[in-house]
Amino acid sequence: MLLSVRLGIMMFLEYAIWGAWAPILTQDVSHFGFSGMQVGWLYAALPLGCMVAPLIGGQFVDRWMPTQVFLGLAHLLGAVFLWLMAGQETFQPMMVHMLIWSILFAPTMALTNSICFIHLRNSDRDFPIIRTMGTIGWIVAGSMLTGWRVGSVVGPLFGHVDSLALAAVFSFLLGLFCFLLPHTPPVKEARNPYAFLEALKLFRNPKMAFFLVLCMVATTEFQFFYMLSAPFLKSVGVTETYVPIAKTVSQWCEIGVLAVALPILLPALGVRWCLLIGLVAWPLRYLIFVFQKPLWLIIASLGLHGFGFAFYFIVAFMYVDRVAPKDIRGSAQGLITFATYGLGMFVGSLFCGWVVDYFTVAGVTNWRGVFLVPTIITSACAIVQWIWFREATRAEVMAATGDRPRR
Repeated sequence: MLLSVRLGIMMFLEYAIWGAWAPILTQDVSHFGFSGMQVGWLYAALPLGCMVAPLIGGQFVDRWMPTQVFLGLAHLLGAVFLWLMAGQETFQPMMVHMLIWSILFAPTMALTNSICFIHLRNSDRDFPIIRTMGTIGWIVAGSMLTGWRVGSVVGPLFGHVDSLALAAVFSFLLGLFCFLLPHTPPVKEARNPYAFLEALKLFRNPKMAFFLVLCMVATTEFQFFYMLSAPFLKSVGVTETYVPIAKTVSQWCEIGVLAVALPILLPALGVRWCLLIGLVAWPLRYLIFVFQKPLWLIIASLGLHGFGFAFYFIVAFMYVDRVAPKDIRGSAQGLITFATYGLGMFVGSLFCGWVVDYFTVAGVTNWRGVFLVPTIITSACAIVQWIWFREATRAEVMAATGDRPRR
């Protein structure tokens, strides 16, 4: 099987798992009477996992275990806990299962990137196209669920939360498929047996330290889109059944950006300006949410998510791989995952839950007040990025970590 096809299928299933539940879980558990903070904790579980598991996963694949084996085992176990979670309708057991699944899933986000960077000959050109399959997987998962709900007369597909059950199916399929991925053994000639400690040395380089901290701060505001766009769209007139399909506007735009714009603009503009394009898209989207009308502009603004995600998150992961030493590539991906999907989204999940509770009185949410908060914060991050960020080179990073550049 062609390498690009295998990697594309891997990305498709990886993000179908997440895309099956993340856009609409807030809406699904609202039927159980969960508070804003409880929903915030459910969404904070994956960031919690990303604060610990990616560095551990990077240690496994950089030193002890082939990457494809680790991915397969993690997804098979994850399918079990997603399936169990789908049958819950109270907060405590759902939270426990979500946390266990998150610890299993979190390292796979970094390692699916890493396995691509290792095997692709030209990752700057080819990775955005491969990563497009992840976005398509996200869309397909949401569309499958919407199709079922529109045509169903017998209730949920599986269990109480059918979005989580669908995610379990995708996780099981990916767990099996991972054993067909290219063999990716640990680096035998590594000098330090603890790869995650080597990755932490990236903070010794001031440019990298600034970059990772800014990524963390900016990502705290990302959850306002993931957690709140579904109930917000419902509040402005989108029928509940069609909320998932409406949200795929952002993914369709992301496909175009990843497949066409990013491979052209990244070599032409460089990391600094591409990151800035991505970061500016965030406050523009939230500002449109603040005005709450017209509806067509709100729906269209969802496409800005595609620019924000591709030009900021994808470029950030590519940048870290570009400057990281070869023997800690998995752990370096784990570090950026920790900063963004981990600490950033964890803080953002709780902050988002607190903000929506603060602006909700007698069951009515002041969406203008809610979205004004991320508008201000992401605007500030864009200004800081524009003024102070400069790219580091691999030679600079290795000099700061005490390594000599390898010829």
